[in-house]
Amino acid sequence: MRRLWGDRGGRRSLLFLGTLLVLALGADLLASDLPLAVRLDGQTWWLPCLSRPVALQGRSLADAEWSWRTPIPWGPLQTVASTGEERPEPPPWAPDAHHWLGTDELGRDVAARLLHGARVSLFVAVFTVLISLGIGLLIGGVSGYAGGLVDAVLSRLLEVMQTFPLVFFLIALLSLIRVQSLWPLVLALALTRWTDVARLVRAEVLSLESREFVLAARALGASPARIITRHLLPNALGPVLVVATFGVGSAILLETALSFLGLGVAPPTASWGELLTEAHRTLHHPGAWWLALFPGLAIASTVLAVNGLGEAVRRSFDGRS
Repeated sequence: MRRLWGDRGGRRSLLFLGTLLVLALGADLLASDLPLAVRLDGQTWWLPCLSRPVALQGRSLADAEWSWRTPIPWGPLQTVASTGEERPEPPPWAPDAHHWLGTDELGRDVAARLLHGARVSLFVAVFTVLISLGIGLLIGGVSGYAGGLVDAVLSRLLEVMQTFPLVFFLIALLSLIRVQSLWPLVLALALTRWTDVARLVRAEVLSLESREFVLAARALGASPARIITRHLLPNALGPVLVVATFGVGSAILLETALSFLGLGVAPPTASWGELLTEAHRTLHHPGAWWLALFPGLAIASTVLAVNGLGEAVRRSFDGRS
């Protein structure tokens, strides 16, 4: 960790991703149609933007004695009534503007949807990597340590999984599953992303099982499960963490692609891929550049930061660097 923080690129990536994570987790405190606090009809509500009390649903805050609004006083699904033709509203670039980054075709605030979409995209990417990491560690560790018939069967399974074209396999899998929540999408992505981890763990375990500390543990009577979990996998985590870090960026891009194809997060839930899909649907409005620019910048900068962090992790584990 000291080497990682001492790496200038790694430090910048960590700061960017840490800030993005804080913004995503605090999206309800930053962008909501309900305030941070409000006193209405003689009753005070604290953080109704989180608890969302039924008594305030659909109520106008114009009659409130006082209220503290969120920095972006719009929710991700809240539409703005407009007059005349329905068309996206461009960002006004003014300090007192109602919509900092403009609105989409339905009058929803782009900044609010971008913040809430960050939570969804990061949730899908991080849990996809964690689940695929667990599957890859288990299968790769058992395959490398057991050898023989077990290794042959698991290696053939790994090779079969790698022969499927990734995107087409995901399209076929998600076409059979109606994605009503994030977990089916996460599981579908994880079931196709574990092969790289398993292959790397198997190779590391094969190189480590003949080391002196493994032979000593076996001579002392340690069980195979203890040798794998206590001695082999912890020493194989260095290269695996590098692959897992790069996997976060790949998962974000995959979620974006699947949402663009209509197989990702179900609308109207905001995700970065869904925002790009909506931008594509509004191409008939000339000049609505902000609908694609801001989600595209968010995706590109996040993937670049994750890849930069992966390079920094690789350099931190490599003593020659």
